[in-house]
Amino acid sequence: VLINVIEHIYAPVSFLSALAKKMKRSGTIVLATPDIGSFWHRIMKSNWPSFKIPEHIAFYNEKDPLLSEKIYKLVNRAVPFSHPTGLSLSVEPEQTGLNLSVNASYQNQTYRITTNLFGQFNLENIRAAIATGLTLGVEMISIVSALEKYTPDNNRSQVKLSKNNILICDSYNANPTSMQLILHSFAEIQAPKKMCILGDMLELGEKSGEEHIRILNICLLYTSD
Repeated sequence: VLINVIEHIYAPVSFLSALAKKMKRSGTIVLATPDIGSFWHRIMKSNWPSFKIPEHIAFYNEKDPLLSEKIYKLVNRAVPFSHPTGLSLSVEPEQTGLNLSVNASYQNQTYRITTNLFGQFNLENIRAAIATGLTLGVEMISIVSALEKYTPDNNRSQVKLSKNNILICDSYNANPTSMQLILHSFAEIQAPKKMCILGDMLELGEKSGEEHIRILNICLLYTSD
């Protein structure tokens, strides 16, 4: 499983070729990477969170020839929401409350999925979960049921209710990208009173000060008073 890995690799074809040689014939490589041809990149342009240079050294889109002509030939199959597998899967978010709801369309049927996850930044995780399940032969109805039953309990996208407040906890291994995305989702919440409590982002090394200041500037952009 390679979730947000390939964009860090200088020689992706050689890397996947080496993995393919170590796999069984029935094995599957599940690969997910930020899509530079995505809707979010078109909207956010240079503010797209995946522009993390030099950490990310390669950017792909659905029709990238490197993916379609080389990588897919190496691994022989891929997660269904990626072109050009030929499997029709569409997963789009709904504008609802705190919890993320999506409409997943597959083989001429549409399934409405209400998750227990906060924030539209989890959309790619939902897509990857559905695609992986389909690739491994799981029935769509079972995938939908599993996604709706899943309740996070590890400080990732948790929504907790107290007597007087709603607490959104997304504090596991925070990094600049996850911070920016959670702040964007938090800013979209319509509430008379709300407060954001931020902790340190550790393991940033010499970039720590710069990245913390950037997150504070993003907070200022979302401040209404």
